[in-house]
Amino acid sequence: MIPARSHGFHRHDNARLIIFKGGGYRERTLTGEARLAHGDFILRPACHAHDGQGESSAGYVSIPIDANVLRDCLARHGHAPRRGRVPDDWDGDGHSLLKHVETRPYESRPDCTPLDRAASRLIDPEPPALSDLAEELDLKPWEFSRAFRARFGLSPTGYRCEARLQRAISLMV
Repeated sequence: MIPARSHGFHRHDNARLIIFKGGGYRERTLTGEARLAHGDFILRPACHAHDGQGESSAGYVSIPIDANVLRDCLARHGHAPRRGRVPDDWDGDGHSLLKHVETRPYESRPDCTPLDRAASRLIDPEPPALSDLAEELDLKPWEFSRAFRARFGLSPTGYRCEARLQRAISLMV
């Protein structure tokens, strides 16, 4: 079992099927989030930006994925992470898990704070200027940038670049 530690936004160059074996874990993407626990699984496409925060007892195992099964799943659902629950009678084969278990997308990330709403606007194809967002929040640009980095682990500019890259990757797949 691999410990599920906390980490900022990053990408992996390969697709991953991850089964959580203990503890609680929160994974956030640019557009959604999932809260996961023992028995949950996620299928994350290659190069999909995400961050995570795990309890000290959180851990997971990574299961290899057949390229054809992965391609079929992405064709049905698009280039976005999916989540599901491992059935009690599952035999440990990643192919059967993806073929026979219904998956669902991550929940939309709630825009509960002004910074969350600003992050949602940075994902738009035509995002507002950072100075405009700072002004709307009644912050100086450097205060906005510092608060944004503390909340999301990336500067607003870095977050906007990640969103553009994610959109480009989704169009190529």
